[in-house]
Amino acid sequence: MSRASVTFAIPCRNAGPYLEPLLSSLLRQTRQDFDVVLVDDASTDDSVVKARAVCGPRLRVVENPVPLGLGGNWNRAAELVETPFFCLAHVDDVYQDAFLEGMLRALEAAPTAAFAHCRAHALDESGRVIDSPVERFKDGFWSECLDPDPRVQFLLLRRGNFVMCPSAVYRTDRFRAVGPFDPKLRATLDWERNVRTALAGHTIAAVPDALLGYRRHLQSVTAANVRTLERYREEAALLSWMDTEGRARGWLAADAPPSRALRNNLLYDVFVDLRGRQYESAALRLAFARDEHPELAWDGVARIVAAAARAGLPGRLALAGALRLVVWRAELAYFMGSRLRSSTTSRRKRA
Repeated sequence: MSRASVTFAIPCRNAGPYLEPLLSSLLRQTRQDFDVVLVDDASTDDSVVKARAVCGPRLRVVENPVPLGLGGNWNRAAELVETPFFCLAHVDDVYQDAFLEGMLRALEAAPTAAFAHCRAHALDESGRVIDSPVERFKDGFWSECLDPDPRVQFLLLRRGNFVMCPSAVYRTDRFRAVGPFDPKLRATLDWERNVRTALAGHTIAAVPDALLGYRRHLQSVTAANVRTLERYREEAALLSWMDTEGRARGWLAADAPPSRALRNNLLYDVFVDLRGRQYESAALRLAFARDEHPELAWDGVARIVAAAARAGLPGRLALAGALRLVVWRAELAYFMGSRLRSSTTSRRKRA
């Protein structure tokens, strides 16, 4: 049996050039009481060979004889854990040296938390930090998500999945009590399970430091999901289920307005398409909104985006300016929340 406290369980399929930077970042952790398990989902490249070359005998490799798929392999990785805590490390991400130390400190301070997560920054294909409007927009969540109350977390998750999945360090026993990821899902695997964690009454610990770098590239699973409309159908189904559960528990008022998460995700992807001059893709997403979610046709933001899509370059410039305004408001909310928390902490210490 392992004497480690934590397992970095790495679901892998054809990791390509990004596996080595991930493993190197794990080996640099300031806290070293961890195991590393690579769960290879029938890769056809040299991922296993590369992993062994970096980690040597410290690495345990489990090879699936047939592919289990994304959710199936995540669950297989979780099943193999023998330590009290674990992290599902994604093959194209990079961890700060103090990641594990900071996350375990947060879990020790929050003994009722099912898992802890942290902020993240985006990396390009070369590993350079890039400006990501998505992460800057999530700053608005961080002004509130330090409250571990399950109802608060549920309502925040209804606004969007602000938890960066590979940043989560789970308590193994509570992970298994909540249950595995739903293998039928692809785009909302972690979001749906985070919601189940809150609904089960478990608290969630949040670390406001950016201790993880996640890569944004065209070959990532996230990018592939964005290119399909199934991502939005999964999100719509999840949000509908959340509304049903929230109202049944009294966590959500009967007259609560619909979540804007689907709208925000879809329209941001339209903006990305327009910025990259992928006009057919943008038109496809807008048609999906019109045909499958006609309620969006009356949404002011959706109408503005649709008009901008028809306006060419002036429309793209106007959308970019509007997005910067939204991001600035989110950053201001986080800044003001941080100042308020700091002031409250100082008063408590003086008292």
